[in-house]
Amino acid sequence: MHLEFGVEITYSKAFHARNYALDAINGTHEKAYQTLPEYCKGLIESNPGTIATLEIDEDRKSRRIFLCFGASADGFMHCRPILGLDGTHLKQKYQGILLTATAVDA
Repeated sequence: MHLEFGVEITYSKAFHARNYALDAINGTHEKAYQTLPEYCKGLIESNPGTIATLEIDEDRKSRRIFLCFGASADGFMHCRPILGLDGTHLKQKYQGILLTATAVDA
């Protein structure tokens, strides 16, 4: 800001302005989480055999979600009997654990 516009601002003001701009461009996490029920419904309707289960707690907050695409489930029958599991901890604003399962095809 100083080089381009000759204005001195604090780091925290620049940080908040950046977050505000990113929210304006990409939307907020809160709005994205509100669309999860519609997203699950759309997946089930558009992808035959898809399983999309969303659990919401008493505060109407998303607790957990399970997604299994129909094509992936069908293809899983033709995979080698080796299953890879992995997980990672989410450390930002929305903490939790992201778990994935993968298989190796022929």
